[in-house]
Amino acid sequence: MFERIHIFLKDYFLSESFTLEPITNSASNRKYYRVGFHEDSYILTFSNNLPETRTFLYFSAIFKEKGIAVPAILKVDDSYEIYLQEDVGNTHLLSLLIEQKENETIKKLYQKSLDELIKLQFQVSQKIDYSYCYDFSEFTDTLVYNDLNYFKFYFFQPLEIPFYNKKLLNEFSDIAQTISTLAPQGFMYRDFQTRNIMIKNSQPIFIDYQGGMKGNTVYDLVSLLWQAKAQLSSDFKKELKNYYFQQVINKTNISEIQLEEAYQYCLLIRLLQVLGVYGFRGILQKKSHFTESISFGINNLKSFLKETNFISDYPELLRIIQELFTEETQTKIKKLINK
Repeated sequence: MFERIHIFLKDYFLSESFTLEPITNSASNRKYYRVGFHEDSYILTFSNNLPETRTFLYFSAIFKEKGIAVPAILKVDDSYEIYLQEDVGNTHLLSLLIEQKENETIKKLYQKSLDELIKLQFQVSQKIDYSYCYDFSEFTDTLVYNDLNYFKFYFFQPLEIPFYNKKLLNEFSDIAQTISTLAPQGFMYRDFQTRNIMIKNSQPIFIDYQGGMKGNTVYDLVSLLWQAKAQLSSDFKKELKNYYFQQVINKTNISEIQLEEAYQYCLLIRLLQVLGVYGFRGILQKKSHFTESISFGINNLKSFLKETNFISDYPELLRIIQELFTEETQTKIKKLINK
């Protein structure tokens, strides 16, 4: 692999006087390197997941053409396993939030990010050929059901919480069918969170959008506002939620009632899916970044239950969620993490 990377870079720079430094904080199986050449730096990616790479390169070309701020793709290997792109730095929105806390500067960066997201969701979406999507092209009831089962198999089942499987699966089916019919529909980033929003010259730049598809756009809003490690205050989330709602209402024929219904369902699905990921990556694979986030994820569920009553329509799921808050279950989580 390194010999191929060396040849690839030599062909691009017409020189061998470059440096290669691994970037190790990625949660994916892709391998990232920061390349230094003279006074400039670049990001090199190596991945043998060719369908995913082709999706990423397709989205990158469309987004760049339509004025969305994403890193420029500079060179792609003939095999599609190696590509070089612009280096937009190390500063993402989460790092600024942690450093500065919630202030006017941070709020404006969130709003700028939402402005770009809305443009992507509704304007650029019309130009996208969704057959280029990796794996799933649309956030249908099948994919929603899969996300809910991720929570089931990788999070609460390992905790040995008793449940009625038939009741739970019926509730999962109802939730999945409902969310797939709700407006608004457009480009769904799928993992729109502050680690994927780089900040350069006070402007947001989007990365890691290869999982994008067509779906309910509000899903991206809840992904951003309820990111576990961001721990945004209720007032800050409410202000940004209202900002997004107003911008969408001004640009579409979607009503606030429709947006609020989508918000509640998307939020439930996202919070449960994230806990499923934490269970798989943290409890099963013992990756510290994910184990450290489990308590944040559970706290988000607590906050969610305080803000909504609609989940009472799903009593078996509600009972399981409430069980996560008990001292007994918290002890089980700690034991599984340390096992």
